[in-house]
Amino acid sequence: MIHATVRRRLWGPLGALLVCGLFAAPAAAGEVDDLCKKGVELLEQGKADAAIAEFDAVIKRVPNAADPYYYRGNAYSRKGDVERALADYNRALVLDPKLIAAYINRGAAFSDRGEFDAAIDNYNRALELNPKLTDALINRGFTYTAKGQPDRAIADYTEAIRINPQEVDAFVKRAATYTDQGAYDKAMADFEVALRLSPKDADIYDLRGNCQHHKGELDKAIADYSQAIVLDPSHGDAYLGRGAAYEEKSQYDKAIADFNAAIHLNPRDSEAFYNRGNVFSDKGDFEHAIADYTESIRLNAKDADALINRGIAYKKQQQWDKAIADFTQALGLDKANAETYTLRGDAYEKKGDKEKARADFASAKALKAEQPSAGTAKTPAEK
Repeated sequence: MIHATVRRRLWGPLGALLVCGLFAAPAAAGEVDDLCKKGVELLEQGKADAAIAEFDAVIKRVPNAADPYYYRGNAYSRKGDVERALADYNRALVLDPKLIAAYINRGAAFSDRGEFDAAIDNYNRALELNPKLTDALINRGFTYTAKGQPDRAIADYTEAIRINPQEVDAFVKRAATYTDQGAYDKAMADFEVALRLSPKDADIYDLRGNCQHHKGELDKAIADYSQAIVLDPSHGDAYLGRGAAYEEKSQYDKAIADFNAAIHLNPRDSEAFYNRGNVFSDKGDFEHAIADYTESIRLNAKDADALINRGIAYKKQQQWDKAIADFTQALGLDKANAETYTLRGDAYEKKGDKEKARADFASAKALKAEQPSAGTAKTPAEK
């Protein structure tokens, strides 16, 4: 087997990193409410451009009203235009500094840009105005997760659950955080509650399957991924998870079928190509493996794992120069990976370049001495 571990998105659709749901629209009064109504309806129908046009007209008519800027910011957020969304939320808050929803969605926009401290500051402001606002707590918790502060995230989710014991998203995100920490029993308990509250939610089954997967309960994981697919046949992450579980069970044809389905749903998903490449490698089909790793790299040029695995596939074919080129590029992305130096050193040795081989083996030895776990946990390795 070429790879040491199957990569799997931990969070899935409910908590994809930096994707925070838009907070519910605030109530507007009188004329402004009536003027915004059509745009809000268009936005709810997913017609963001048409909604923006409506809000443009409202803003021309009532330029000092905060709500149309807020709503237009939501429309820009739906389109992925973070800069314009932020500009509108900023304007809305100048006009109405107590517009809580604008703080929450501005926080989400900052989070989308990776500006986690600014996002947390906005959630804090919303919570100052309403300490029982579970949406702000959940979004702040998710941002803490993104910052690598899971204990703070769990505290926020727990507080949201205390305020509203029916808050499904808080249970799900807390469960996903517990999964990330390896606290699988706590995670499973939260998933059980979430499924009682929302029994037909495909995302929850997918995430619980991910927890089962991490526990090594592959059959249970497959059952959860399968249920997610039954509930939502377009659930790409569930196909990815089930394919990864099938691969670990050496059921390669089923794994390939699931990765094929994931690619059909999203042809730009580098993870699907990467994982399918791993399966082809497991089967000894290095031509197809190389093709999939190449596509994964094209979609995500900073994927060191795909470069390393393609390099190993080239080694299997005795294409030493191509293997060395991939290992060298991977080291440019991760200079502290001792295993990659070992792999490149071996390729140099097979090629007959003993001096460069010795230099790489020495580098690998030095890194392992400095970092005893380097090259053993997640780095790809040959069988």
